[in-house]
Amino acid sequence: MNYHYPPSIFDSARWISRPNSSADDPVPAPYFRNNFHYTNTGESLVLLLAGLGYHEIYLNGEKISDHLLTPPPEMYSRHYPYCRYDLSGKVREGENQLLILLGNGWYNCQTVFHRYESAIWRTFPKLVLKLLQGETPLLVSDESWRTGDSPILFNALRNGEFFDGRMLEPDFYRKGRPETEQPAAIVQMPGGRPRLVTAPAVRVLEYLMAEPVSSNVWKIPKNIAGWCSLRLRGTRGTTVSIRYCDRITRDGQIDWGKYKLAVKSGEFQTDRYTLSGNGVEFYEPRFTYHGFQYMEITGDGDFELLEVKAASIGSDFAVIGSFKTGNPVIEALRKCTYDSFRSNFVHIPTDCPHREKDGWTADAHCACETGMYHFDLTENYRAWLDILCDSQFPSGQLPGIAPCAGFSFYENWTSPAWDYAFIKIPYTIFLHNHDRRIIHRYYKPMCRYYNFFHRLSDSQGIVDYGILGEWCGPTNVKMVDKRFVSTVFCYHSALLLGHMATAIRKNEDAKEFYASAGRMKEAIISQFGNPDGSFCQKESTALALALEFGLVEGENQKNIAGLLAEHVKHLNGKADFGILGAKYVPRALANNGYADLGLLCFTQPEYPGWANWVKRGAVTLWEDWEGENSHNHIMFGDINAWFFEFAAGFRYYTPGRLTICPTPLKALGSFQADYRHYRSRWAFCGSTCQGEIFIPKGKTANLLLPDGRGIDNAQGTISWEAFFDERLSQ
Repeated sequence: MNYHYPPSIFDSARWISRPNSSADDPVPAPYFRNNFHYTNTGESLVLLLAGLGYHEIYLNGEKISDHLLTPPPEMYSRHYPYCRYDLSGKVREGENQLLILLGNGWYNCQTVFHRYESAIWRTFPKLVLKLLQGETPLLVSDESWRTGDSPILFNALRNGEFFDGRMLEPDFYRKGRPETEQPAAIVQMPGGRPRLVTAPAVRVLEYLMAEPVSSNVWKIPKNIAGWCSLRLRGTRGTTVSIRYCDRITRDGQIDWGKYKLAVKSGEFQTDRYTLSGNGVEFYEPRFTYHGFQYMEITGDGDFELLEVKAASIGSDFAVIGSFKTGNPVIEALRKCTYDSFRSNFVHIPTDCPHREKDGWTADAHCACETGMYHFDLTENYRAWLDILCDSQFPSGQLPGIAPCAGFSFYENWTSPAWDYAFIKIPYTIFLHNHDRRIIHRYYKPMCRYYNFFHRLSDSQGIVDYGILGEWCGPTNVKMVDKRFVSTVFCYHSALLLGHMATAIRKNEDAKEFYASAGRMKEAIISQFGNPDGSFCQKESTALALALEFGLVEGENQKNIAGLLAEHVKHLNGKADFGILGAKYVPRALANNGYADLGLLCFTQPEYPGWANWVKRGAVTLWEDWEGENSHNHIMFGDINAWFFEFAAGFRYYTPGRLTICPTPLKALGSFQADYRHYRSRWAFCGSTCQGEIFIPKGKTANLLLPDGRGIDNAQGTISWEAFFDERLSQ
């Protein structure tokens, strides 16, 4: 259900905070509490709350929601997030107690990292709320509230949380700690306007049992986003430290390598719990999260670990697609990709769950099809695109990360290949859902971006800004010319804008976008084309982008596809590309009749390549082919989308209209995929492959089957059988 509240929704309430507090004060996380009297009138009881940065709500001592790290981040100078909680049936007649804990979250980032510590919006945590019985305010935030110190002594998104169990009194979540309390202070509101949170919340997705690998290091089966969950006992005052990492040394100690150096202040991925000494105790942090597979647990006194688990967290969007295959390498990579995606979507799409937790735009668009086939992501992507809109300069310029406190604008860490997310993700959502509202929502800011890059083209029509091009290629392999990459992504952005303008009947705009794309295409061919129809130095990324983005046509397309295929054969499928080629080389091969070579890129076991990661023990995708940096990055994660689109054959040639055209590959043995209740499956027996398509009741799909049949508006279950020659059976 959609709830719409006016921007003045909190006008009768006041923003409150701890008195005389500033953003850098080394004080415990505050709580705020008040009482209210309730008489049941049969009307709804709804709490509207903006608690920044993170909040937890307790009603009569009980937490009212399983939401975590709430609310999501925003560009707080433009919008601040608020949440709606239905308390109907949760209150009692008479007096009730409401207690709200606040954490720093994204709003008050104290850690020196990517300029967040200097963000224009940054202040001490604060809240505004209104409790409505029907349409009547029953309670609002004002100076009648009391505020005190919680047992959370420290919390920072990129550092960790310190909790003193000695301060956790038996009835704390109902009565607080009155000896620390004072009246709340009325403070100024954030600079932005209120925006209701509608995307699925972050929750615990699963708990994983940990096993010891050395005297003080514990391991879980997956590399996750989340935190440690401890049950323990020990001497009062003993402080237990938990440090998190995604790898260990040969002697079983955690190994942060060099990637922790990005966080310039405070301890890295560290939580602390000080025991109360009152029997069995339980601890999980609440206002931070970490990326890890290993936990180092140490203490400065006597303690006993009774149970060590890990909470795997992420945005709790619905799962709508899955696949499985008979090939063990692809099964391992499927799991790696799935777990990388899930752990890199905690409210927003991120690059990694440990070092940065940033909404890097290229990482987002490189994996967006994988996300859209696995999950119902429209609301989550919309929420992040709103943040990207708010980050945009009036000139149309976009940052490389969203939210953004200035980093990437000032350091120039961006480029058209990163900005492409602002065009590609709305277009992908439109393709899958055929919902024009996503285009209408972002059309004007997308046009501003078009005008921005259009004004940056030189006299030859080439665009070159930002420092990012093909990224994270193998060591000592020269990447494709950044000017080519930038101009190609501007060209394709204009082309997709033309498609979207046509869809919403902005026909004159569409003509302009298509004409601009045509001019850029000519410029690319003129500046980077070779006599044989290839581009640049015939790098695989250059050839793949030319094929996938329509720079070559007809006979030339066949020639360039053949050239790419020969190049991949010569390398035996080894990667000579970074994150852009990782997406478009396997796609270009499959789209031009060489799906077997696309599969080879994934399965060949030598460095550099995806299967080489698996061979070396990867359980999530890595940041680089060498494995020297993060062991949980999603930017190489188009793999699963490739199998949905080619092995299963789920394709959107027309917005909202599913075509199913499976490509059987003998190296997989068998394959089955489900997507939105559609199913595509097949299995080989010798050189014969038998398959079946299932279309759910009330739905239709167009089929292009391996046996040569094409069926429009197919319904029900359709079986097929086909014989494959030796080339396709490799």
